Amino acid sequence: MSQSNLQYAHSAQNSAPNGTQTGTAATSASANDATASLNIPNGLFIPPQPRVLIDLKREQAMPVPDVKRVAACIGQDPGLAAAMLKTLSSPAYGVRASSITHAINMLGLPRIFSIVNGLALRAQLQGKVKLDRFWDTCADTAAACTVVAKHVPGLSPDECMLLGLFHECGVAVLALRFPEYKETLRIANETLNRKFTDIEEERHGTNHAVVGHLVAKHWALPEDIREVILLHHEKVSDVLKNPGITQHQKTLMCVLKIGEYISHSARRATMLHDWEVNRDLCLDHLGLTKQDFNDLVHDFEATSLLEEDY
Repeated sequence: MSQSNLQYAHSAQNSAPNGTQTGTAATSASANDATASLNIPNGLFIPPQPRVLIDLKREQAMPVPDVKRVAACIGQDPGLAAAMLKTLSSPAYGVRASSITHAINMLGLPRIFSIVNGLALRAQLQGKVKLDRFWDTCADTAAACTVVAKHVPGLSPDECMLLGLFHECGVAVLALRFPEYKETLRIANETLNRKFTDIEEERHGTNHAVVGHLVAKHWALPEDIREVILLHHEKVSDVLKNPGITQHQKTLMCVLKIGEYISHSARRATMLHDWEVNRDLCLDHLGLTKQDFNDLVHDFEATSLLEEDY
């Protein structure tokens, strides 16, 4: 890639992924399309939005969404409905809902929409490539981001949950496209002196941040979430001082970085290698103290289901 994600992030905000069709391989963007700077290899499968999501978003856009119609829509996909109720019953949510309508009334429509989005993406890709640990990590990060958002005035926990669920979705898409991608993950995770996405670029001609941005755009996720997905492997210091990135996007970036650290350390009892650099930057931007951070860790550990031998 000739430019970093940080440089071209905002040129891609309003462009359509030219040549990309639902459920088909992505093709190269035209020269006059701003996404031409995004390196998308031929043969890349962009998962289509299932019909249930299209119907849900239509209902979500109504001035007053109808709970019964939302419940009926989700209920049309028995697998998705069952997965949603199972997810809600986990300690991370602690919701013992007897029905979809009951769950909506307890959590509210925005939270349900976020959860269904994440579950739908997993369902679209899970049968094609086995990445159980990956999906569990996404769910943990989403739960951690939700906890962080509750401590920051003015932030939407549901928006932060959706970011946590989707921020690494490009990993699953690349794993489907490239049989050797799991080896790329191993190399990138073990190479601390190079940026993760640079190693992906070297081996595959694109990276999961770019691909995740494309998936998020294809699934009509909010613009701020799409941009943070594209930027999430850039240096936090570079993002925070860039005047072309909105304050809200910078805030979401900091929430994501804290969420990643909390979920990673809880699962693996180790520290992310760049956390010492990012910690104070993120806490300062969010107006949080180190004691606030300790409270976040405690809140997450108290509500999350952390399996042994992970």
